[in-house]
Amino acid sequence: QPDGRVHATWSDETSSFTPGRLDLMLYSPLSLEVARSFVLDTSDLDSDTLIAQELLGEDTALLSDHLPLVADFQVLK
Repeated sequence: QPDGRVHATWSDETSSFTPGRLDLMLYSPLSLEVARSFVLDTSDLDSDTLIAQELLGEDTALLSDHLPLVADFQVLK
């Protein structure tokens, strides 16, 4: 989440499995540095943010049972 509190990328309320961090983003730390990263869950965003970003609260749930990873990378010289 943009607030940095949730790191689980998979969840299923009907499953006996605990939500967890199943998805990864691979990169070389020799050429890239992560400037900012988060797991996007639109159901956790407030209505002002949803409107500003042209999103709906159910967008990530409709997309997949895995949540998207978002990262800004800085290219190292």
